[in-house]
Amino acid sequence: MNRGEKFSPGGSISDTALKEVLSKLEQYRPKVVGLAFYRDFDNTALLNNFKKAKNLIAICEAKNHENPSGIKPPSANAVPPERVGFSNIIEDDSLISRGVLRRYLLEMPQPDQQDLCQSRQAFSLLIARQYIDLGKTAIVNYNKAENNEDRILLGNKTINRINSYQYGGYQGVDASGFQLMLNYRQSESNDNKKKSSLRQAFSHYKVEDVRMGKFDRSQFENKIVLIGLTATSQSKDRVLTPYGEEVSGVTIHAQMVSQLLSTALNNRRSIWVLPQWVEFLWIWFWSILGGILVYYRRRTSYIVLLGGGCLAVIYLTSLIAMITSSVWILIFPPMLSFIASGYAVSRNQCIK
Repeated sequence: MNRGEKFSPGGSISDTALKEVLSKLEQYRPKVVGLAFYRDFDNTALLNNFKKAKNLIAICEAKNHENPSGIKPPSANAVPPERVGFSNIIEDDSLISRGVLRRYLLEMPQPDQQDLCQSRQAFSLLIARQYIDLGKTAIVNYNKAENNEDRILLGNKTINRINSYQYGGYQGVDASGFQLMLNYRQSESNDNKKKSSLRQAFSHYKVEDVRMGKFDRSQFENKIVLIGLTATSQSKDRVLTPYGEEVSGVTIHAQMVSQLLSTALNNRRSIWVLPQWVEFLWIWFWSILGGILVYYRRRTSYIVLLGGGCLAVIYLTSLIAMITSSVWILIFPPMLSFIASGYAVSRNQCIK
């Protein structure tokens, strides 16, 4: 949604506009409709729309540090609890990348009975499950893989969670709940001069245009529709991404849904990391190589040239591995160990 389209005073779409949008979408027959904004719905006409819409998913917010009480979901009369997912996200809290979203939650532990949000599963996961359930060719199978809390099956694909406080470049990360690395989808543009955008990876429509029926049925039929605020002046849930682009919460939910469906249906790999012993060997190898390079190469010009080449190899290896295999290979630890070991050998030679 964009600015100026019959919003309620709280910054959300009005009941009247939402009723018209849902009625129009019912004619277009999308597979899933997700309401990516908070509000309880007590409008009688809206309740009738919700009761008829078996493909509608709503959100709540589980309690967190910024909001200790959380945000309650719509009433059970409007949307049953099994079709309500939490909207919580996990932002990095390190000094280097504070506030950046690289991970997301699929499940969390059972909430306390007094919590306003009782959902254990994410809004994005419920949407992906609903979409797969309605698919004619997809295999529906969502459960814990062999009773293993570290993995789940979505479709016929196994999804592994972040299961260690040391995970790739993360050290001491809080890995509670079922977390995944978010593999962002960017827009595909034939114009090389035009910068790719995370927001433009998905089609956006003005709510007023939907109300007026300015679209063909094919643009919504059998697809997922998320309703939320995207205008910067209206949306308060702006999220910073690793690409330096700040996007709305509904765009983040779209990214999450896209990754889950791409993994389950299109064999797209989630971001994964090497075993810790392999990462240790990777760092150790470059540490040894840095020392050997300085020990056998006396001329500074050779050391600088070869050292720069080795650092480039580390960077390019990590970049190519991420692009081709979605594997996160460490960059800075091997670079630092390479430089540190070379410096140590150089200092030792100077002392001698």
